[in-house]
Amino acid sequence: MNDPHDHQRETSHHHIPVWLLWLLRLAVAGLIVCGGVLLYRHLLATAPQHERKPQGERQVTVEVTPLQAVSQAVTVSATGTVVPVHELSLMAQVAGRVVKVDPALEPGNRVQAGTVAVAIEQADYELAVQQAEAALVQKRNALADARVAVGVSKSGVVTAESALAQAKAAVVDAEYSYRLELGEQDVARHEWQMVEDRDTASDLDRELALRQPHLRKAEADVASAKAGVTSAEASLAVAQANVTTAETAVGTAEASVKDAEATVAQARLDLARTTVTVPFDAVVSERNATVGTEVTTQTTLATLVDRTAFWVEVSVPYDNLAWIELPRDGKDGAKATVRIAGAMAETASWEGQVVACLPTIETSGREVRLLVQIPNPLEQNSIPLLLNAFVTLEIAGPPLDDVFVIPRRCLHNGNEAWVRDSEGRMAIRAVKTLWGNEESVVVRDGLAAGEELVLSDISSPVSGLKLLLPASTPTTQETNHE
Repeated sequence: MNDPHDHQRETSHHHIPVWLLWLLRLAVAGLIVCGGVLLYRHLLATAPQHERKPQGERQVTVEVTPLQAVSQAVTVSATGTVVPVHELSLMAQVAGRVVKVDPALEPGNRVQAGTVAVAIEQADYELAVQQAEAALVQKRNALADARVAVGVSKSGVVTAESALAQAKAAVVDAEYSYRLELGEQDVARHEWQMVEDRDTASDLDRELALRQPHLRKAEADVASAKAGVTSAEASLAVAQANVTTAETAVGTAEASVKDAEATVAQARLDLARTTVTVPFDAVVSERNATVGTEVTTQTTLATLVDRTAFWVEVSVPYDNLAWIELPRDGKDGAKATVRIAGAMAETASWEGQVVACLPTIETSGREVRLLVQIPNPLEQNSIPLLLNAFVTLEIAGPPLDDVFVIPRRCLHNGNEAWVRDSEGRMAIRAVKTLWGNEESVVVRDGLAAGEELVLSDISSPVSGLKLLLPASTPTTQETNHE
Protein backbone atom coordinates (compact mmCIF):
# COMPACT_ATOMS: atom_id res chain seq x y z
CA MET A 1 0.00 0.00 0.00
CA ASN A 2 1.07 3.54 -0.64
CA ASP A 3 1.99 5.82 2.19
CA PRO A 4 -0.54 8.70 2.37
CA HIS A 5 2.22 11.08 3.52
CA ASP A 6 4.33 10.42 0.41
CA HIS A 7 1.42 11.17 -1.76
CA GLN A 8 0.93 14.44 0.06
CA ARG A 9 4.64 15.47 -0.46
CA GLU A 10 4.53 14.76 -4.15
CA THR A 11 1.34 16.78 -4.47
CA SER A 12 2.92 19.77 -2.75
CA HIS A 13 6.14 19.59 -4.81
CA HIS A 14 4.31 19.76 -8.06
CA HIS A 15 2.81 23.02 -6.98
CA ILE A 16 6.44 24.89 -7.29
CA PRO A 17 7.04 26.18 -10.85
CA VAL A 18 10.23 25.11 -12.74
CA TRP A 19 11.27 28.69 -13.59
CA LEU A 20 11.24 29.53 -9.93
CA LEU A 21 13.66 26.72 -9.18
CA TRP A 22 16.13 28.01 -11.85
CA LEU A 23 15.86 31.53 -10.55
CA LEU A 24 16.75 30.33 -7.07
CA ARG A 25 19.84 28.50 -8.37
CA LEU A 26 21.11 31.56 -10.30
CA ALA A 27 20.66 33.73 -7.23
CA VAL A 28 22.78 31.36 -5.11
CA ALA A 29 25.62 31.32 -7.74
CA GLY A 30 25.63 35.10 -7.97
CA LEU A 31 25.93 35.41 -4.21
CA ILE A 32 28.99 33.07 -4.26
CA VAL A 33 30.78 35.06 -7.03
CA CYS A 34 30.16 38.38 -5.33
CA GLY A 35 31.52 37.02 -2.08
CA GLY A 36 34.74 35.87 -3.80
CA VAL A 37 35.32 39.26 -5.44
CA LEU A 38 34.81 41.10 -2.17
CA LEU A 39 37.25 38.70 -0.40
CA TYR A 40 39.99 39.25 -3.12
CA ARG A 41 39.67 43.05 -2.83
CA HIS A 42 39.95 42.80 0.90
CA LEU A 43 43.13 40.75 0.71
CA LEU A 44 44.73 43.21 -1.73
CA ALA A 45 43.79 46.11 0.43
CA THR A 46 45.19 44.59 3.62
CA ALA A 47 48.47 43.11 2.05
CA PRO A 48 51.81 44.55 3.44
CA GLN A 49 53.52 47.13 1.17
CA HIS A 50 57.39 47.01 0.45
CA GLU A 51 59.17 50.28 -0.11
CA ARG A 52 61.15 50.28 -3.40
CA LYS A 53 64.68 51.64 -3.32
CA PRO A 54 66.26 53.32 -6.34
CA GLN A 55 68.59 50.93 -8.25
CA GLY A 56 72.32 51.88 -8.16
CA GLU A 57 75.08 51.36 -10.84
CA ARG A 58 75.87 47.69 -11.59
CA GLN A 59 79.28 46.64 -10.32
CA VAL A 60 81.04 43.28 -10.76
CA THR A 61 83.99 41.84 -8.83
CA VAL A 62 86.46 40.14 -11.16
CA GLU A 63 89.93 38.67 -11.20
CA VAL A 64 92.45 40.21 -13.60
CA THR A 65 96.03 39.66 -14.71
CA PRO A 66 98.39 42.19 -16.31
CA LEU A 67 99.19 41.68 -20.01
CA GLN A 68 102.76 41.33 -21.21
CA ALA A 69 103.98 41.14 -24.82
CA VAL A 70 106.16 38.05 -25.27
CA SER A 71 107.90 36.01 -27.94
CA GLN A 72 106.02 32.73 -28.11
CA ALA A 73 107.20 29.64 -29.99
CA VAL A 74 104.45 27.80 -31.83
CA THR A 75 104.08 24.14 -30.94
CA VAL A 76 101.90 21.93 -33.12
CA SER A 77 100.41 19.04 -31.17
CA ALA A 78 99.61 15.86 -33.06
CA THR A 79 99.30 12.12 -32.72
CA GLY A 80 100.73 9.33 -34.81
CA THR A 81 101.82 5.71 -35.08
CA VAL A 82 105.36 4.36 -35.06
CA VAL A 83 106.29 2.50 -38.27
CA PRO A 84 109.59 1.08 -39.58
CA VAL A 85 111.79 3.02 -41.96
CA HIS A 86 113.02 -0.24 -43.50
CA GLU A 87 111.41 -3.62 -43.00
CA LEU A 88 112.91 -6.58 -44.84
CA SER A 89 111.81 -10.13 -45.43
CA LEU A 90 115.17 -11.95 -45.48
CA MET A 91 114.75 -14.61 -48.19
CA ALA A 92 116.94 -17.43 -49.50
CA GLN A 93 118.33 -16.84 -53.00
CA VAL A 94 119.28 -20.49 -53.56
CA ALA A 95 117.62 -23.74 -52.61
CA GLY A 96 119.11 -26.21 -50.17
CA ARG A 97 119.27 -27.44 -46.61
CA VAL A 98 119.93 -25.01 -43.76
CA VAL A 99 123.08 -26.07 -41.88
CA LYS A 100 123.56 -23.07 -39.58
CA VAL A 101 121.45 -20.33 -38.01
CA ASP A 102 123.13 -17.50 -36.08
CA PRO A 103 122.14 -17.66 -32.37
CA ALA A 104 121.32 -13.94 -32.45
CA LEU A 105 118.62 -14.52 -35.05
CA GLU A 106 115.81 -14.62 -32.52
CA PRO A 107 112.80 -12.29 -32.24
CA GLY A 108 113.71 -9.12 -30.34
CA ASN A 109 117.47 -9.56 -30.71
CA ARG A 110 119.69 -6.96 -32.34
CA VAL A 111 121.96 -8.06 -35.18
CA GLN A 112 124.77 -6.17 -36.90
CA ALA A 113 125.05 -5.51 -40.63
CA GLY A 114 127.14 -8.23 -42.30
CA THR A 115 126.24 -10.94 -39.81
CA VAL A 116 125.83 -14.38 -41.45
CA ALA A 117 122.29 -15.07 -40.37
CA VAL A 118 121.73 -18.39 -42.19
CA ALA A 119 124.09 -20.82 -43.96
CA ILE A 120 122.85 -23.28 -46.60
CA GLU A 121 124.72 -26.50 -47.49
CA GLN A 122 127.45 -25.70 -50.06
CA ALA A 123 128.54 -29.09 -51.43
CA ASP A 124 126.34 -29.05 -54.55
CA TYR A 125 127.27 -25.45 -55.32
CA GLU A 126 131.01 -26.08 -54.87
CA LEU A 127 130.75 -28.99 -57.33
CA ALA A 128 128.88 -26.76 -59.78
CA VAL A 129 131.71 -24.23 -59.58
CA GLN A 130 134.32 -26.91 -60.32
CA GLN A 131 132.37 -28.21 -63.30
CA ALA A 132 131.86 -24.71 -64.66
CA GLU A 133 135.55 -23.88 -64.28
CA ALA A 134 136.57 -27.13 -66.07
CA ALA A 135 134.21 -26.35 -68.93
CA LEU A 136 135.70 -22.86 -69.11
CA VAL A 137 139.20 -24.31 -69.50
CA GLN A 138 138.00 -26.49 -72.39
CA LYS A 139 136.33 -23.53 -74.07
CA ARG A 140 139.45 -21.44 -73.74
CA ASN A 141 141.60 -24.23 -75.23
CA ALA A 142 139.18 -24.48 -78.14
CA LEU A 143 139.47 -20.74 -78.62
CA ALA A 144 143.27 -20.96 -78.67
CA ASP A 145 143.11 -23.76 -81.30
CA ALA A 146 140.73 -21.67 -83.41
CA ARG A 147 143.07 -18.71 -83.24
CA VAL A 148 146.01 -20.94 -84.32
CA ALA A 149 143.91 -22.16 -87.25
CA VAL A 150 143.31 -18.54 -88.24
CA GLY A 151 147.04 -17.98 -88.26
CA VAL A 152 147.67 -21.07 -90.40
CA SER A 153 144.92 -20.01 -92.80
CA LYS A 154 146.37 -16.55 -93.12
CA SER A 155 149.78 -18.09 -93.81
CA GLY A 156 148.16 -20.13 -96.59
CA VAL A 157 146.76 -16.91 -98.03
CA VAL A 158 150.25 -15.42 -98.07
CA THR A 159 151.60 -18.52 -99.83
CA ALA A 160 148.76 -18.46 -102.35
CA GLU A 161 149.29 -14.79 -103.02
CA SER A 162 153.01 -15.43 -103.63
CA ALA A 163 152.19 -18.29 -106.00
CA LEU A 164 149.72 -16.06 -107.84
CA ALA A 165 152.39 -13.40 -108.22
CA GLN A 166 154.84 -15.95 -109.61
CA ALA A 167 152.20 -17.24 -112.00
CA LYS A 168 151.50 -13.74 -113.24
CA ALA A 169 155.24 -13.19 -113.72
CA ALA A 170 155.44 -16.40 -115.71
CA VAL A 171 152.64 -15.12 -117.96
CA VAL A 172 154.58 -11.94 -118.54
CA ASP A 173 157.75 -13.92 -119.43
CA ALA A 174 155.80 -16.26 -121.71
CA GLU A 175 154.11 -13.41 -123.53
CA TYR A 176 157.49 -11.69 -123.90
CA SER A 177 159.02 -14.81 -125.41
CA TYR A 178 155.98 -15.21 -127.64
CA ARG A 179 156.33 -11.70 -129.01
CA LEU A 180 160.05 -12.23 -129.63
CA GLU A 181 159.21 -15.36 -131.50
CA LEU A 182 156.74 -13.47 -133.65
CA GLY A 183 159.61 -11.23 -134.64
CA GLU A 184 161.79 -14.20 -135.38
CA GLN A 185 158.93 -15.51 -137.54
CA ASP A 186 159.08 -12.42 -139.75
CA VAL A 187 162.84 -12.80 -140.21
CA ALA A 188 162.52 -16.48 -140.95
CA ARG A 189 159.84 -15.88 -143.61
CA HIS A 190 162.03 -13.19 -145.24
CA GLU A 191 165.04 -15.45 -145.29
CA TRP A 192 162.94 -18.32 -146.68
CA GLN A 193 161.90 -16.20 -149.56
CA MET A 194 165.57 -15.66 -150.40
CA VAL A 195 166.33 -19.39 -150.62
CA GLU A 196 166.55 -20.45 -154.30
CA ASP A 197 165.80 -24.11 -153.94
CA ARG A 198 162.90 -23.68 -151.48
CA ASP A 199 160.53 -25.42 -153.84
CA THR A 200 162.53 -28.63 -153.58
CA ALA A 201 162.95 -28.43 -149.82
CA SER A 202 161.18 -30.94 -147.64
CA ASP A 203 158.33 -30.04 -145.32
CA LEU A 204 160.56 -30.50 -142.30
CA ASP A 205 163.17 -28.16 -143.74
CA ARG A 206 160.47 -25.64 -144.54
CA GLU A 207 158.95 -25.95 -141.02
CA LEU A 208 162.31 -25.57 -139.35
CA ALA A 209 163.32 -22.70 -141.60
CA LEU A 210 160.11 -20.84 -140.75
CA ARG A 211 160.55 -21.60 -136.94
CA GLN A 212 157.09 -23.02 -136.62
CA PRO A 213 158.06 -25.33 -133.70
CA HIS A 214 159.40 -22.32 -131.84
CA LEU A 215 156.11 -20.46 -132.37
CA ARG A 216 154.04 -23.36 -131.09
CA LYS A 217 156.25 -23.64 -128.00
CA ALA A 218 155.89 -19.91 -127.26
CA GLU A 219 152.13 -20.13 -127.60
CA ALA A 220 152.04 -23.18 -125.33
CA ASP A 221 154.20 -21.40 -122.76
CA VAL A 222 151.73 -18.43 -122.72
CA ALA A 223 148.74 -20.73 -122.28
CA SER A 224 150.49 -22.69 -119.56
CA ALA A 225 151.42 -19.51 -117.69
CA LYS A 226 147.83 -18.23 -117.87
CA ALA A 227 146.56 -21.57 -116.58
CA GLY A 228 148.99 -21.22 -113.71
CA VAL A 229 147.51 -17.80 -112.86
CA THR A 230 143.98 -19.27 -112.85
CA SER A 231 145.13 -22.08 -110.58
CA ALA A 232 146.91 -19.65 -108.25
CA GLU A 233 143.83 -17.45 -108.04
CA ALA A 234 141.71 -20.46 -107.14
CA SER A 235 144.22 -21.47 -104.47
CA LEU A 236 144.13 -17.93 -103.09
CA ALA A 237 140.33 -17.98 -102.93
CA VAL A 238 140.43 -21.29 -101.06
CA ALA A 239 143.00 -19.88 -98.63
CA GLN A 240 140.89 -16.77 -98.03
CA ALA A 241 137.80 -18.92 -97.48
CA ASN A 242 139.80 -20.95 -94.97
CA VAL A 243 140.66 -17.70 -93.13
CA THR A 244 136.98 -16.71 -93.02
CA THR A 245 136.02 -20.14 -91.70
CA ALA A 246 138.77 -20.01 -89.09
CA GLU A 247 137.75 -16.51 -87.96
CA THR A 248 134.10 -17.66 -87.68
CA ALA A 249 135.31 -20.54 -85.55
CA VAL A 250 137.19 -18.05 -83.38
CA GLY A 251 134.01 -15.97 -82.93
CA THR A 252 132.07 -19.09 -81.98
CA ALA A 253 134.81 -20.13 -79.56
CA GLU A 254 134.89 -16.66 -78.00
CA ALA A 255 131.10 -16.75 -77.49
CA SER A 256 131.46 -20.19 -75.90
CA VAL A 257 134.18 -18.84 -73.60
CA LYS A 258 131.95 -15.93 -72.54
CA ASP A 259 129.08 -18.31 -71.89
CA ALA A 260 131.35 -20.55 -69.85
CA GLU A 261 132.65 -17.53 -67.92
CA ALA A 262 129.04 -16.50 -67.18
CA THR A 263 128.32 -20.02 -66.00
CA VAL A 264 131.34 -19.88 -63.69
CA ALA A 265 130.26 -16.47 -62.38
CA GLN A 266 126.71 -17.72 -61.74
CA ALA A 267 128.04 -20.85 -60.02
CA ARG A 268 130.32 -18.76 -57.81
CA LEU A 269 127.44 -16.36 -57.08
CA ASP A 270 125.15 -19.23 -56.11
CA LEU A 271 127.91 -20.56 -53.87
CA ALA A 272 128.24 -17.14 -52.22
CA ARG A 273 124.47 -16.98 -51.79
CA THR A 274 124.52 -20.05 -49.58
CA THR A 275 125.48 -17.62 -46.79
CA VAL A 276 122.66 -15.16 -46.12
CA THR A 277 123.89 -11.97 -44.42
CA VAL A 278 122.09 -9.14 -42.62
CA PRO A 279 122.12 -6.04 -44.89
CA PHE A 280 121.79 -3.39 -42.15
CA ASP A 281 121.80 -2.98 -38.39
CA ALA A 282 118.49 -4.53 -37.49
CA VAL A 283 116.25 -5.95 -34.83
CA VAL A 284 114.72 -9.36 -35.51
CA SER A 285 110.95 -9.20 -35.81
CA GLU A 286 110.36 -12.83 -36.79
CA ARG A 287 112.46 -15.94 -37.45
CA ASN A 288 111.33 -18.81 -39.69
CA ALA A 289 114.54 -20.73 -40.47
CA THR A 290 115.85 -23.62 -38.39
CA VAL A 291 118.76 -26.02 -38.93
CA GLY A 292 117.75 -28.87 -41.24
CA THR A 293 114.98 -26.95 -42.99
CA GLU A 294 114.83 -27.34 -46.78
CA VAL A 295 114.43 -23.89 -48.25
CA THR A 296 113.74 -22.52 -51.73
CA THR A 297 114.15 -19.13 -53.32
CA GLN A 298 110.64 -18.26 -52.11
CA THR A 299 111.32 -19.10 -48.45
CA THR A 300 111.35 -16.24 -45.93
CA LEU A 301 114.11 -16.93 -43.41
CA ALA A 302 113.43 -14.00 -41.08
CA THR A 303 111.84 -10.54 -40.90
CA LEU A 304 114.18 -7.69 -39.99
CA VAL A 305 113.51 -4.06 -39.07
CA ASP A 306 116.10 -1.30 -39.37
CA ARG A 307 116.91 -0.33 -35.79
CA THR A 308 118.88 2.84 -36.58
CA ALA A 309 115.68 4.85 -37.09
CA PHE A 310 111.89 4.60 -36.94
CA TRP A 311 109.26 6.81 -38.52
CA VAL A 312 106.16 8.25 -36.92
CA GLU A 313 103.26 8.74 -39.32
CA VAL A 314 101.59 11.95 -38.14
CA SER A 315 98.28 13.48 -39.20
CA VAL A 316 97.83 17.24 -38.79
CA PRO A 317 95.17 19.66 -40.06
CA TYR A 318 96.04 21.21 -43.40
CA ASP A 319 96.09 24.76 -42.01
CA ASN A 320 98.71 23.73 -39.41
CA LEU A 321 101.13 22.91 -42.20
CA ALA A 322 102.05 26.58 -42.49
CA TRP A 323 103.60 26.42 -38.99
CA ILE A 324 105.77 23.35 -39.68
CA GLU A 325 109.19 23.63 -41.34
CA LEU A 326 109.52 20.97 -44.04
CA PRO A 327 112.91 19.71 -45.29
CA ARG A 328 113.86 21.40 -48.56
CA ASP A 329 116.95 22.75 -50.32
CA GLY A 330 119.27 20.92 -47.95
CA LYS A 331 117.60 22.31 -44.80
CA ASP A 332 116.38 20.01 -42.05
CA GLY A 333 112.74 19.78 -41.10
CA ALA A 334 111.17 20.91 -37.83
CA LYS A 335 112.22 19.31 -34.55
CA ALA A 336 109.68 17.15 -32.75
CA THR A 337 109.34 15.58 -29.31
CA VAL A 338 107.58 12.22 -29.17
CA ARG A 339 105.87 10.70 -26.13
CA ILE A 340 103.85 7.57 -25.55
CA ALA A 341 100.15 8.42 -25.40
CA GLY A 342 98.41 7.75 -22.12
CA ALA A 343 99.83 7.08 -18.67
CA MET A 344 103.42 6.73 -19.94
CA ALA A 345 103.51 10.25 -21.45
CA GLU A 346 105.74 11.60 -18.68
CA THR A 347 107.90 8.48 -18.40
CA ALA A 348 110.07 8.98 -21.48
CA SER A 349 110.38 11.08 -24.60
CA TRP A 350 112.26 10.82 -27.89
CA GLU A 351 113.63 13.56 -30.11
CA GLY A 352 113.17 13.52 -33.88
CA GLN A 353 112.52 15.74 -36.84
CA VAL A 354 110.14 16.03 -39.79
CA VAL A 355 111.69 14.34 -42.83
CA ALA A 356 108.82 14.26 -45.34
CA CYS A 357 105.32 15.42 -46.18
CA LEU A 358 103.36 12.73 -47.99
CA PRO A 359 101.77 13.88 -51.27
CA THR A 360 98.19 12.85 -50.49
CA ILE A 361 95.62 13.98 -47.93
CA GLU A 362 93.72 11.50 -45.80
CA THR A 363 90.32 10.86 -47.33
CA SER A 364 88.62 10.40 -43.96
CA GLY A 365 89.84 13.31 -41.85
CA ARG A 366 91.16 15.45 -44.74
CA GLU A 367 94.44 15.87 -42.86
CA VAL A 368 98.04 16.08 -44.03
CA ARG A 369 100.35 13.16 -43.28
CA LEU A 370 103.93 13.81 -42.17
CA LEU A 371 106.85 11.49 -41.43
CA VAL A 372 108.89 12.24 -38.32
CA GLN A 373 112.13 10.27 -38.08
CA ILE A 374 113.34 9.12 -34.66
CA PRO A 375 117.04 8.13 -34.61
CA ASN A 376 118.11 5.21 -32.39
CA PRO A 377 114.56 4.61 -31.13
CA LEU A 378 115.57 1.52 -29.15
CA GLU A 379 118.62 3.06 -27.44
CA GLN A 380 117.77 6.79 -27.25
CA ASN A 381 115.95 6.28 -23.97
CA SER A 382 115.84 3.79 -21.13
CA ILE A 383 112.47 2.69 -22.50
CA PRO A 384 112.54 1.54 -26.14
CA LEU A 385 110.14 3.10 -28.61
CA LEU A 386 108.29 0.19 -30.19
CA LEU A 387 106.65 -0.20 -33.56
CA ASN A 388 102.90 0.39 -33.87
CA ALA A 389 102.93 2.45 -30.66
CA PHE A 390 100.39 5.28 -30.59
CA VAL A 391 102.27 8.45 -29.65
CA THR A 392 101.74 12.16 -29.15
CA LEU A 393 104.05 14.72 -30.73
CA GLU A 394 104.95 18.32 -30.15
CA ILE A 395 106.36 19.75 -33.37
CA ALA A 396 108.32 22.98 -32.92
CA GLY A 397 107.17 25.86 -35.07
CA PRO A 398 108.56 29.37 -35.65
CA PRO A 399 108.55 31.99 -32.83
CA LEU A 400 105.89 34.73 -32.80
CA ASP A 401 107.17 38.10 -31.57
CA ASP A 402 105.22 40.82 -29.70
CA VAL A 403 102.18 38.67 -29.01
CA PHE A 404 99.99 38.01 -25.98
CA VAL A 405 99.31 34.54 -24.60
CA ILE A 406 95.94 34.42 -22.86
CA PRO A 407 93.85 31.55 -21.46
CA ARG A 408 91.46 30.14 -24.03
CA ARG A 409 88.55 30.77 -21.65
CA CYS A 410 89.33 34.50 -21.90
CA LEU A 411 88.64 34.49 -25.64
CA HIS A 412 84.97 35.32 -26.16
CA ASN A 413 82.88 35.06 -29.32
CA GLY A 414 85.94 33.76 -31.16
CA ASN A 415 87.75 37.12 -31.42
CA GLU A 416 87.05 39.22 -28.29
CA ALA A 417 88.92 39.75 -25.04
CA TRP A 418 87.73 41.66 -21.94
CA VAL A 419 90.02 44.29 -20.48
CA ARG A 420 89.72 46.41 -17.31
CA ASP A 421 90.75 49.91 -18.38
CA SER A 422 92.44 52.62 -16.33
CA GLU A 423 89.04 53.82 -15.02
CA GLY A 424 88.15 50.37 -13.75
CA ARG A 425 85.58 49.74 -16.45
CA MET A 426 85.17 46.93 -18.95
CA ALA A 427 86.49 47.36 -22.48
CA ILE A 428 85.66 44.70 -25.04
CA ARG A 429 88.57 44.41 -27.51
CA ALA A 430 88.60 42.68 -30.89
CA VAL A 431 91.78 40.58 -31.19
CA LYS A 432 93.45 38.57 -33.94
CA THR A 433 94.10 34.95 -33.03
CA LEU A 434 97.38 33.64 -34.45
CA TRP A 435 97.68 30.30 -32.74
CA GLY A 436 96.10 28.28 -30.00
CA ASN A 437 95.77 24.97 -28.21
CA GLU A 438 93.34 23.53 -25.72
CA GLU A 439 94.55 25.72 -22.86
CA SER A 440 95.69 29.04 -24.35
CA VAL A 441 95.64 31.20 -27.46
CA VAL A 442 98.22 33.54 -28.95
CA VAL A 443 96.70 36.86 -30.03
CA ARG A 444 97.88 40.11 -31.57
CA ASP A 445 96.21 43.50 -32.12
CA GLY A 446 93.59 45.01 -29.81
CA LEU A 447 95.64 44.58 -26.62
CA ALA A 448 98.48 46.58 -25.10
CA ALA A 449 101.17 45.68 -22.61
CA GLY A 450 100.26 46.67 -19.04
CA GLU A 451 96.50 46.39 -19.50
CA GLU A 452 94.54 44.10 -17.19
CA LEU A 453 92.95 41.05 -18.77
CA VAL A 454 89.68 39.97 -17.16
CA LEU A 455 89.91 36.31 -16.10
CA SER A 456 86.41 35.98 -14.61
CA ASP A 457 83.27 35.11 -16.50
CA ILE A 458 80.60 37.80 -16.52
CA SER A 459 76.95 37.38 -17.36
CA SER A 460 75.60 40.03 -19.73
CA PRO A 461 78.93 41.82 -20.33
CA VAL A 462 78.73 45.35 -21.67
CA SER A 463 81.35 47.99 -22.38
CA GLY A 464 81.72 50.47 -19.55
CA LEU A 465 80.62 48.03 -16.83
CA LYS A 466 82.21 48.92 -13.51
CA LEU A 467 84.75 46.24 -12.57
CA LEU A 468 85.96 45.84 -9.01
CA LEU A 469 88.89 43.84 -7.78
CA PRO A 470 88.41 41.26 -4.99
CA ALA A 471 89.84 43.66 -2.37
CA SER A 472 87.09 46.25 -3.09
CA THR A 473 83.87 46.25 -0.99
CA PRO A 474 81.16 48.21 -2.84
CA THR A 475 77.68 48.67 -1.42
CA THR A 476 76.04 47.28 -4.55
CA GLN A 477 78.08 44.73 -6.54
CA GLU A 478 77.79 41.45 -8.29
CA THR A 479 80.42 38.86 -7.30
CA ASN A 480 81.59 36.40 -9.99
CA HIS A 481 83.55 33.29 -9.38
CA GLU A 482 85.21 30.96 -11.85
